Amino acid sequence: KINRHKGTLRCHKAEINSLEGGTIYATNVTVNAALGGQICAEHVTVKSVKHNLKVFASKSITIERILGEDNHFVIDYRKLPTAQSKLQFLNEEYEELNENLENAKKHLPQNIPLLKDELEKKVEEINAIKLCHYDAVITIMAPVNGLNIIEFVVPEIKQSLIYRTIDAKTFEPFTIHKSGDTIVLEPVGVELYLP
Repeated sequence: KINRHKGTLRCHKAEINSLEGGTIYATNVTVNAALGGQICAEHVTVKSVKHNLKVFASKSITIERILGEDNHFVIDYRKLPTAQSKLQFLNEEYEELNENLENAKKHLPQNIPLLKDELEKKVEEINAIKLCHYDAVITIMAPVNGLNIIEFVVPEIKQSLIYRTIDAKTFEPFTIHKSGDTIVLEPVGVELYLP
């Protein structure tokens, strides 16, 4: 637990009373009051946000109330060092399994079904990270007032679904889903057409 945070913090679980322009890299982050700064984590919860906070998450962002503007809430696993290193590790394991499969085709055909199963599992693990934006959610509990940005990055097509809040209103949780050849940001209906 940290009372006032202004520097850079790297940890598994961070509990901050007041974030004052600092940077946090963690798996789970809970902040009581944010007065600017940057958070990169899988799950982020902030009770009260003032101005100029940037939140990058891979799974969830929960904001109880926003008292200012110029805040940016982004779902993008690529901003998380832990997700990047895990993905690199999984890709290396995938390459090794693929190499073993090629060798098995020549020398040990009885190992082919087991190696194919392991490759499939590795692809599922890789996709769980690369496609996490389809399961992610941004929740803002109180009415939003002023200009704040909600963004879901879709890395596989190198584009983003962006919504800018202007009018004071309450929103259902923000999520994205694929519908035919479009990706839709709910509940606001922003669409992105797949190439």
